[in-house]
Amino acid sequence: MEKGGGAVDAKQWELMTLYMETLHKKGDLTDLTACATSINDALERVLGQTPNWANMYYVTIMRCMYRQMILRMTLNAPLQSDGDIVVRFCRLVLREGSCPPSLRSQAMSLLYDACASCASRVMHVLGVDSFQRNESTAEFSCACRGLDELLSCMAGSGKSFEFIYTSLDNGTTSVRLADVVNDLLSSGLSKSRTMGSSLLFRIILDSTQAQASKVLGVLFDCADVEVDARVHAHVLGLVWEVLDLRRDLLDDNSWSAVSTSLRHPSPLVTSMAAYSAMRLLLCDAKHDSKIAGSMLGDLVTIYVHHSLSLTQPVLQLMFQFFHDHYGATHSQSLIVSHYVLYRNQLVRAIYIDTFTTLGGFIINIILLGCL
Repeated sequence: MEKGGGAVDAKQWELMTLYMETLHKKGDLTDLTACATSINDALERVLGQTPNWANMYYVTIMRCMYRQMILRMTLNAPLQSDGDIVVRFCRLVLREGSCPPSLRSQAMSLLYDACASCASRVMHVLGVDSFQRNESTAEFSCACRGLDELLSCMAGSGKSFEFIYTSLDNGTTSVRLADVVNDLLSSGLSKSRTMGSSLLFRIILDSTQAQASKVLGVLFDCADVEVDARVHAHVLGLVWEVLDLRRDLLDDNSWSAVSTSLRHPSPLVTSMAAYSAMRLLLCDAKHDSKIAGSMLGDLVTIYVHHSLSLTQPVLQLMFQFFHDHYGATHSQSLIVSHYVLYRNQLVRAIYIDTFTTLGGFIINIILLGCL
C-alpha cells in the first residue's frame, strides 16, 4: 500500500479496511493483529506527509484510516505503537482547520476514548499552547473547535462545568479554560464571540440546574451586549435551544428574558424566535400555563402585526401551526382558520384571553367587528 493521493491508492486503502472489518466481525483477532502490523509502514507514511484535504482521494484514505483506528482500539493485544498511532492520527485531523467537520467529530470521539475519557489528557494531546496564540490564527481556531467537540463528547458526564475551570499546565504553558471562554466572549471578532457562546451552550447542557442557571445568565448577558445582528440571533437561538432541551431552566425569569426576542425589531431574530416558540409549544412536555399562554399570544401578535417582515417559509409554518395544531375543539380550529386566512384584512384590535382547562390550553380570540 502506498502513501496515498490517487484513485488507486484510495481503493487499496478501502479494500484493506473492508478486509480488516471482516476479520473483526469474524472474531479473528490473530489475523487482524497481523494485518494491522503489516500496514504500519503505510500508516506512518500517510501520517508523515503534508495533509491535502482538498484532494478527495486523500480524504477517502483518512476516513479509511479512522475505521482502522477503531479496529485497533478493540484488539485484545494491541501493538505497542498502536496508542501512539491512534493519538497521532487524531492530532493530525483535529489540528487541521480544513478537515471535513464529520471526520473531526469522529476523531475527537476516538481520541476521547483513547485517553480513557480524560478531558485534560485530550487537551494536552492537542496542545495547550495553541490557546495562547493570536485569536486570528488557524492554530487558535482549531484549538477552540477542538474544545467545543470535546465538550460535546463529555455530554452526560456532568463534568463540563468543573472541567472548564481547570488549569492546564504542560510545564511551560498554563491555561485556564474559563479565561479562554471569557476572552472569546469579549473578543472584537464576531466568529470568536460565536464560538464562545457555543461553548457556553455545551457547558449548560452538561451541568446541574444550579450550575446551568449561572451559565445561562452569562449567555443572556452576551445577547444583551451583542451588536452584530447575526451573532445576536445566534446567541438567542442558543438560549431558545437550551430552554427546549433543559425544561428545568424554563421559569418566569428565563422566559421574561427570552420573550423579548419575539418582539425584536430585527426580522432575523423574530423569525428565529417564532420557529423556536412553535417548537416549544408543539412538544409533548408539560408547560407552565402562564408561560405557554404568553408565548402563544406573542406568536399571534407577530403573525398579525408583523407579517410583512416575515419570510414566506416562516409565514407558511405559522399558518400550519395555527391551522393544524392549535385548538382543542373543532370550533376553535374554525375560528383560528378564519383568523389566519384573512389576517391581512384585519385592521381592528384583538383581545386574547388565556386560561387553562384539563384538556389543555384554550385561547379565545375575539375579533372585534370581524367575526
